[in-house]
Amino acid sequence: MPVRKKASLVGLALCLLSAPAVRGLDKEAKKWLDEVKPIMLPEEEKTYRDLKDKNDVAEFQRIFWARRDPDLETPANEYQAEYQKARADADSRYRIAGTPGSQTDCGRVFILLGPPDDVKKGEATDAAIPGRRAPERPARSPRETAWASSSTASPREG
Repeated sequence: MPVRKKASLVGLALCLLSAPAVRGLDKEAKKWLDEVKPIMLPEEEKTYRDLKDKNDVAEFQRIFWARRDPDLETPANEYQAEYQKARADADSRYRIAGTPGSQTDCGRVFILLGPPDDVKKGEATDAAIPGRRAPERPARSPRETAWASSSTASPREG
C-alpha cells in the first residue's frame, strides 16, 4: 500500500476517533418526539434532542405536558387528553398509504385547529387552465378538498 494512502487512512481514522459522539434518539424518544412534533416549539425540540440521560428525557416530557396543562389544580392534564384524542381521530380519518393520519398535512391541521366547519369536495382541476379538469389517473380520478372554518383562534391552543 503506498505511503500516501496509508497516511490518508490514518488521518481519517484519527479524525473519526476525535469527533464528538453524536447522540441519536433512541426508538422510544424518537416515537414520543414524532407524536408531539405538531405542538412542540423549535427550541423545545433542540433541547430535547440535546438530552443525554434517560431521566432528563423523562423529566423533559413531564414538564412539556405540565406547561400545556390549562388547570394545574386537577390531577388530569386536559390539554394532553384532548391532544391525544385529536391525534387518534386524525390517524383514523387521514391515514394515507401506511402513513399515520396525524403525520399528514390534513391530520396536522385537524390536530391544531380542530374539525373544519365545512368541507367541499369536487373534481380536481388543472390550475394552469381555469375550468380544465386534471387528466384521469388509472385507479381513480383526482379529488380536490377545501376546508372552511369560521374561527380565527385555534380551539386547541393551550
